[in-house]
Amino acid sequence: MSCLIIPTIIDKKAKSQKLINNRPGYDMKYVNSYILNYYGINDYQQFFEELFETEREYDTLSVIQPNETPQQWALRVRIPLQKLVSERKRSVYHVHALFLAFGKGKFVDHDYYRPRIHKTRMAICLDCMKLIQVNDVKLKKKFHHTRGRYIEILEPKDLMQEHWDHDCNKPKTRDGSARIIQNVWRRFQERVPSNARLAWNFLANDNTLDDMKFLEILEPKDLMQEHWDHDCNKPKTRDGSARIIQNVWRQFQERVPSNARLAWNSLANDNTPDDMKFLGLTRREVKNSQTREQFNQWRTKWIELYKNNPMMCSSIINRQYKEYYIPDNWIECKKSQLQIRFQK
Repeated sequence: MSCLIIPTIIDKKAKSQKLINNRPGYDMKYVNSYILNYYGINDYQQFFEELFETEREYDTLSVIQPNETPQQWALRVRIPLQKLVSERKRSVYHVHALFLAFGKGKFVDHDYYRPRIHKTRMAICLDCMKLIQVNDVKLKKKFHHTRGRYIEILEPKDLMQEHWDHDCNKPKTRDGSARIIQNVWRRFQERVPSNARLAWNFLANDNTLDDMKFLEILEPKDLMQEHWDHDCNKPKTRDGSARIIQNVWRQFQERVPSNARLAWNSLANDNTPDDMKFLGLTRREVKNSQTREQFNQWRTKWIELYKNNPMMCSSIINRQYKEYYIPDNWIECKKSQLQIRFQK
């Protein structure tokens, strides 16, 4: 349930109204009337059941036990209170703080009576969870158009102004926010200077411009430079990457040659072109030993021979010149080539 900001109207001329305590939402009859008049709610029964259940949860935490100090009470209820706040269950009475109380709440003829306020007037701020003292404040006077006269109004935030301005870590006032900013700036100015700054301050000032003052700053990566350059398998420096590339190239050059390479090197060199050396262990493209002119001459010759055979002639005509091709008889060529080499 979202937080309902319901101000407490104190009309001294209304004889039917009795001021029990200067706490917003203390009179639940007034809360019911305020919600019915100013809030559009579809299911009133379910809404008020949730409202009273939330109020009872907060009031149960607000009650101090016998022989318990306010500090002990604060330690006992702080964790369940944080859970209530995190679940967005907000009270119309404990709007900004959980007020310390004693006794028990009760229902009488559908009217809810809260526990009585504790004489120490202690409370727990729902923003910073600090134990604070909430004193009475001077009520504000405001003209009420319906009643036609000035009345005194107490809003929930009025009781928290002093705490927000001077002590809260999460204030909701401009003065409190300014205090937080000033404290942060003061700590920033009072911080311990770095070693580089201390060393620079010890030196004489030679009118060097600030832009030209190279104050040493140690970054985390500076501690890893030597390791990345000389030992790391996944370096992040240029020298380290160059070292990895050099090692890979050295290993490539020092690799063990294949059996085909060893067999070829053991034979005498007969000036066979590299395009005719079938050294690979798998099929691969080789360069055609015929030039395009030689191929055209060959095709013209065979077309002339098979001019009376249309089928053969068409197959020769459809053949195209390929500078690189995969030989169909690679294995036979390899065996024949090695056999001729060994015979020499």
